[in-house]
Amino acid sequence: MTPLALAFDPRSDFGVAVGTSGAVWTSEDAGVHWANHRDSVGDTLVSVVVLDRVFAMASSAGRVWVSSDGGISVRVVADPTSDGQVGEPVLWVAGGAIWIRATGRLWSVDGDGDLVEEEAP
Repeated sequence: MTPLALAFDPRSDFGVAVGTSGAVWTSEDAGVHWANHRDSVGDTLVSVVVLDRVFAMASSAGRVWVSSDGGISVRVVADPTSDGQVGEPVLWVAGGAIWIRATGRLWSVDGDGDLVEEEAP
């Protein structure tokens, strides 16, 4: 498993790295130590954004997941195979929220992990 993307919360020492085979690592100490959360063969994860202990990650297949508990669990936000839409997901942090654009839709996720589907422009 190889890391492909890395992000840290700018206000804390919490960080997340994602990579091949669905690998997810988290750090509580600015990257000094890392804990592996998923080691099963899965999608190649290519992007990640972090806000507090909440993070969103996207795969090369266009799937998007969100974890609101530091990586202990994840929930599917977008899956092009079931949504019938294709396109590369875009993840970013702005205005105190994580923003996700995928499968023709737009979501925001706050620092508590609350997911809201927004009106897409």
